[in-house]
Amino acid sequence: MKKFISIVCALLVFTVVLCSCAQAVTFQTSGAGYEVVSVETGEQALGKTAGSGNTLLTIILKTSDQYLDDAQGSFMPVDGEPCYVTDGGQQYPCAALAFESNGTDVQAVLLFEVPAAWASGTKEFSLGGGTFSPVALQK
Repeated sequence: MKKFISIVCALLVFTVVLCSCAQAVTFQTSGAGYEVVSVETGEQALGKTAGSGNTLLTIILKTSDQYLDDAQGSFMPVDGEPCYVTDGGQQYPCAALAFESNGTDVQAVLLFEVPAAWASGTKEFSLGGGTFSPVALQK
């Protein structure tokens, strides 16, 4: 029994070490750098509800107070096309941009309405826009 508990503990430590070694996804727009904090799907987000057959994809990016204008211009420009996500087929434009604080960091929250199939399992896709090269992401 002690050997079993030792093996389980060793596996847990190994898992924690591997997870902490995973590199964060970062990218650069024309004016600032961003780090992807999380990618999630759900039926509701930012006060919006997904339409029939769709789900909402939320991408949370770490930024700072000094880059809020860059985030607005890069992801939801007033006079241009919003950023988008694509799985190599159709492009889905950003439906909303919000700014939140987690207590220490400012976060830009990007919201996309995508097919419901994106919610199940692992999904590889790209985030792109006019001021930055496409970034490969995974949900």
